[in-house]
Amino acid sequence: MKIYKEIIDFLSCMGNSSSPEGKIINLQKEYLHLYLNERRDYPLAIRYKEFQARDEDGLEKRLGILGEAHFATNMESIIAEKIIHSYTAFAIEGATKMPNFFKFFSLAFAPALLTYAFATERTAPPANSLAKKYASSHFYPKFSLEDHDSSLFSFSQYSAMLLVAVVASVMSPYTFYSLKKHGDPLLPGTPAYEKSMQKKKSGKKSILERISDYGTHQNFPQRDQRMADRTQEIFQQEKSGDLLVIVGKNHLDGVVENLSQRISLKEVLSYP
Repeated sequence: MKIYKEIIDFLSCMGNSSSPEGKIINLQKEYLHLYLNERRDYPLAIRYKEFQARDEDGLEKRLGILGEAHFATNMESIIAEKIIHSYTAFAIEGATKMPNFFKFFSLAFAPALLTYAFATERTAPPANSLAKKYASSHFYPKFSLEDHDSSLFSFSQYSAMLLVAVVASVMSPYTFYSLKKHGDPLLPGTPAYEKSMQKKKSGKKSILERISDYGTHQNFPQRDQRMADRTQEIFQQEKSGDLLVIVGKNHLDGVVENLSQRISLKEVLSYP
């Protein structure tokens, strides 16, 4: 019981700027802003926005939203880690427990995902993994932003994603060669990135890309709204300190837009 009480006392003072833990967090916040400002020109596939907002008790707290690519380069992983270490509570895209069939379904994507990761050297720990590990080691609270992912997609969407996974796996050797030749399509400055931007502006998509969009992007607005609702709930009720929300970078703008309709957000920092 004594150890349990010490842990509770420690957690209760984390957000207190006069406590040793609070002073460390404040130093990390100041260092983070300097660190990110010096690296604005780095070609990275992560995005970060930081806000000041008030909870239901009128207490002003930091609310950060980190958008990641789910596959990280070494530099992206380092930057994500520095952002994570300046927060004391975390809300992460996805569900705490995934249904068993979804785990088997994910195996279909393994060849294509491994090909992409190794061809682009995106093998460093992503932000969501870093946040979970950091929260567990420091007894910081962590939350899931969504219900079981199986409830977010229809049968036809799962079928579309499975078809894409099979085709992408068959094309893995060609994909590996193309990535090595044209570079990472997520990094600004590479030929692959420039080509993807041109295709995005023109609106032209292959049949496979359209099937992929149907499977994964059709319900983006609903997921953005759901994650914003959950973020508001956690931010208003969680008393342990500043909250960092971690989502896919394509969800960041939608979550911020939905959240700004529920909470008054004062932007402090936007990276890059």
